[in-house]
Amino acid sequence: MDVSYIIVVNTLAGSKRHFKNMIWLLSKNSKRALKPILIFGLLLASFSAAATYAEKPYLTKQVLFEEKTDGFSLSWGEEYTSAAEPLIFGDEEEMGLGVRMATPLTEKATGRIRSNRGLETAKTTWGQEAEWCDYSGTTEGFHAGIAIFAHPDNFRSSWWHNRNYGLMVANAFGREAMKQGDRSAVAVGTSESLRMRYGIYFHSREEQVNPELLDQIYEEKMLNL
Repeated sequence: MDVSYIIVVNTLAGSKRHFKNMIWLLSKNSKRALKPILIFGLLLASFSAAATYAEKPYLTKQVLFEEKTDGFSLSWGEEYTSAAEPLIFGDEEEMGLGVRMATPLTEKATGRIRSNRGLETAKTTWGQEAEWCDYSGTTEGFHAGIAIFAHPDNFRSSWWHNRNYGLMVANAFGREAMKQGDRSAVAVGTSESLRMRYGIYFHSREEQVNPELLDQIYEEKMLNL
């Protein structure tokens, strides 16, 4: 899990300073310089990074930040390419893309987890399929939280590893771990690739974000990403 997520969630209060701090942290963690662009007072930024194995690239990552009036969104894409040997993705609970909420926003405190399938609570959404889940609570007088959207063109729908202590993970790999069937082993052969895409919406507002808005973001962002 990228530690940047933890820092952002713990400082989520709706200011541009927090957004800029996250850009700096992700830039530092990825060892790539971000290129922020100011358009009509809104800050946009993007970066790409690559990892190598046996002197051959096996992972490319692209992230686009977009500031919104009540927070910001990330379009997150990764592509894994087989290098010197096939890549095998195993079967665990904590695979895919996830976030960790600050303590005041967890379900044990003020938090609430919802999915687009109409399910609520960590226990009820755990191990179930959904196109998106939102984890939000109240802090400093604001309704604050994070929604994760799984792209419909990912190789498989995501099951959700959600916990009442603040964890939320979109997991397309852990079929057995999520109690949904036999153990999974996703293989990427030589000269093949596996592309995974997600959207992440960090929000902080006076009223709770409604499912209709999250459905709209999913349709506008994920279906056109």
